[in-house]
Amino acid sequence: MDQNNEWIKTNFKELRRKYPGKYIAVSGGRVIASGGTAKEVLKKVENEDIKKIRFTHVPETKAVFYRCKSC
Repeated sequence: MDQNNEWIKTNFKELRRKYPGKYIAVSGGRVIASGGTAKEVLKKVENEDIKKIRFTHVPETKAVFYRCKSC
């Protein structure tokens, strides 16, 4: 797992508190951009090295839903 993924995992509760329902860009162990859409976040970091950034969506709730293929 890369540094940014590990940081997201470690700080997920705080991220969910600060950025519920938002898209975020993480680099170097910090959120460098956030927004309501992925396109908005990409626009904010367009001058950064994309290879060093982890993009993710922060869910609003704790619930995670899975769909069973055979259901």
